[in-house]
Amino acid sequence: MSYKIRCTSCRHSEEKNIVCCSLCAGALEVENKNSIYINSQEKNIFLKYQYFYPREICGILKTYPNSSTPIIKLRNSHIFAKLDYCTFSASSKDREAFIEIAMARKLGYRGIAVASTGNMGAALASLCAMFKFPCYIFIPVDTSKIKIRQIKQFGAAVKKIAGNYDDIVPMVKKYAKNNNLFLASLQAFRFEGYKTIAYEIFDAFGNHLPKNIIVPLGDGTTYVGIWKGFNDLITAGLIKKCPSLIGVQATQCSPIVRAYVNNTNIKTVQKPKTLAKAIRIGNPLDGEYALRVAKTTHGRMFSYSEAEILKGHKALLNLGINAEYASALTYCPVLFNHFNNSLLLITGSGFKN
Repeated sequence: MSYKIRCTSCRHSEEKNIVCCSLCAGALEVENKNSIYINSQEKNIFLKYQYFYPREICGILKTYPNSSTPIIKLRNSHIFAKLDYCTFSASSKDREAFIEIAMARKLGYRGIAVASTGNMGAALASLCAMFKFPCYIFIPVDTSKIKIRQIKQFGAAVKKIAGNYDDIVPMVKKYAKNNNLFLASLQAFRFEGYKTIAYEIFDAFGNHLPKNIIVPLGDGTTYVGIWKGFNDLITAGLIKKCPSLIGVQATQCSPIVRAYVNNTNIKTVQKPKTLAKAIRIGNPLDGEYALRVAKTTHGRMFSYSEAEILKGHKALLNLGINAEYASALTYCPVLFNHFNNSLLLITGSGFKN
């Protein structure tokens, strides 16, 4: 294999397991062993940076349906927004979904299953429809009706569950194991698609990267994945350091930010409630990893009230950007902490609210 699978906690190397560490039950990640080469002639972001991915799926990478998402400069400022909802399913989750479907097919699974707050479900449903791959989505019963309708339109099997995302995860793990389904978002390959966000930012700015990249925090997976992408660019000698990664959460569901502020381990938030449902996760899979990344990049983490989220949403609307509430959080450090020289990652469209 062109990659290794290691535990994100104890660093144990796994041979076949892709879901959790056989020693400490920690989460896993991929370490690619390819030689570094960037094909600057390619426009497809996955083909351009294909040597940062498992060699086994290089032939599949050319089938990615999205172009790089646009980056715009906001009015009269040094604030930029990466409109990552300009994708096949209208969220940044397309990146993760594509790589996970590719790995699921390569490893011989008969389909894919996921616990989702909505966006990952829609991304998997749309791409599984494209690739004719069975798809099973488990979502909280109070998920946005618009997101549920979007998933169903693509023909995925939808199971609405009473409870929140954290309640659903154990059910999906069991269901996937019993039915030979690839367990999306909870296995070693979950970071790989998000690395392309860093590559696209580098393509746009070169060595004049924004000082800060502001990212919504749910499981912490996108945050870590972006760091891994910038780390690839450092390894390739293209940049010297990663921008500071700024993580944002809703105050009513902020287990990662609370741990950051209090310098403690993450404590699960029981029955979290927030209008930012896309990141309403009380027990974040990659929360501890995200905390380590914050220290590594000299990043910071903030939480904001529901009223502040609504103000951030309104402010972005006044700039012509309709962001999902979770994405509107990224404007809050600009509004309330006077951030400048920053890029906001707008991960989902406001029509999904």
